Amino acid sequence: MFVVVAVGAVAAVVVDPSAAGLAVAAICAPAAALGAVAGATSSLLVTADPIEALLMPPEVTGALQAFRVARPFLLAVAGTLPVLVARAAHDAGRPVLPAAGLAGGAVGVGFALFVMWVWKREAIAAATRAAVNAPGGQHGHDRDR
Repeated sequence: MFVVVAVGAVAAVVVDPSAAGLAVAAICAPAAALGAVAGATSSLLVTADPIEALLMPPEVTGALQAFRVARPFLLAVAGTLPVLVARAAHDAGRPVLPAAGLAGGAVGVGFALFVMWVWKREAIAAATRAAVNAPGGQHGHDRDR
């Protein structure tokens, strides 16, 4: 991951050998690394389908499988958001550094949310299962009171 991000940063500086090019590379490289880490992590967190998946229609299980396959790729590509925003700002004649910095901050916030999900995903799944399987939930007598 470090090598790929370093190659991208060097390429950015070679294309625009200036302080601004170095600043854009310094903003975009960490975001790309965070996206790569999130993508790699999400590919490792694949769990087996619950037994309830056998009862679901194929349209639902197929969509879940497609999301599981696409999630690592989408997270890794999301790390390149500052590069895309910087290019769009440059093409529009707007300041590149603030745009790339804002996009880099957004990637950082997204990564922090992803880390929180990874950290709490078992608790979230258990709470969801408990809510779904709770006796007297929405289908119980408490609803009629």
